[in-house]
Amino acid sequence: MKKTEKIELRSLNQAELIALVQRLGFEGYRGKQLHHWIYKKAVRSFDEMINIPKDLLSSLKEISVLGGIKSTELVESSDGTKKFIHTLYDDVQIQSVLMPEENRTTLCISTQVGCPLNCSFCLTGKMGFRRNLTVSEIVDQVLYVRYYYVQHPLSMNVVVMGMGEPLLNVANVIKALRLIVSPQDIGISPRRVTLSTVGIPDGLKILAKEDIGINLAISLHSAYQTKRSEIVPINKKYPIAEIMKELNQYPLPKSRRITFEYILLKGINDSLKDAGKLAKLLNNRRSKINLILYNKIGDERYRRPDEKTIEQFANFLRERNFTVAVRYSKGEDIKAACGQLAL
Repeated sequence: MKKTEKIELRSLNQAELIALVQRLGFEGYRGKQLHHWIYKKAVRSFDEMINIPKDLLSSLKEISVLGGIKSTELVESSDGTKKFIHTLYDDVQIQSVLMPEENRTTLCISTQVGCPLNCSFCLTGKMGFRRNLTVSEIVDQVLYVRYYYVQHPLSMNVVVMGMGEPLLNVANVIKALRLIVSPQDIGISPRRVTLSTVGIPDGLKILAKEDIGINLAISLHSAYQTKRSEIVPINKKYPIAEIMKELNQYPLPKSRRITFEYILLKGINDSLKDAGKLAKLLNNRRSKINLILYNKIGDERYRRPDEKTIEQFANFLRERNFTVAVRYSKGEDIKAACGQLAL
């Protein structure tokens, strides 16, 4: 992205917006009004802020931009899933996905343009890495979709697992998460926000120290070191044992568990031997397991296991007192399912 010295207003909280307008010579309450337009009304331009004085708007236009999304294309699935193709201000594109469920909606947001990890089952990695998203670009995915497409915002969940690896953009992701969960700003409960990562140890350290109160999910996909390295190549640099060591020190409230995501690949990681290795790895750990069914990306190596194999794998773990959910992805017909986000 071209560097700009202009301030991105969607990256500032209420106190920072108040301080900004005061530096411009206006009363602090104007900052609260500005904050209302940005975070409660999700306005797309300064001209929509009808109660902000023209001279303040003029000053803001000189030194700042709203930041975030320039335009959006919507693609809808037959199952109700909505895929948003967002064009940013340097004309690169990202995607986010809104998935309807019976009593809630879940929004999956991106943190990078592309992804540097090149996980073998994921199309995003095939498109390579362009750049990290700014705070405002992460936040605006939530603001835009929540304001224009979610009927009951308080029942909305946010999952940070779209395009990119969140912990490789950790500073911007953490500031964005604070804006997303702060009652003063966007105000989504931390219990409704989940960050999904392959497990970057330095990033986990920072996330643990910040202690935002969100949920954590680890994209594991195999408990075998060699096998996981084939599926998630960065595992060669950050092995399973190192990730587990960091998770041992992660501040987990008593009522919470870490989710381990495991994509089932036919003949590769779906045997009962694989399930046993997974059970041994997660033994005595407060966890739950999401078994994710593979979605086609054009790679001939991979297939989805049959229903019997999936059931046997899940039941093996349940018999050993693990909480297991089998996740059937939505939006596959519009390339919006897990592993399919790419441009």
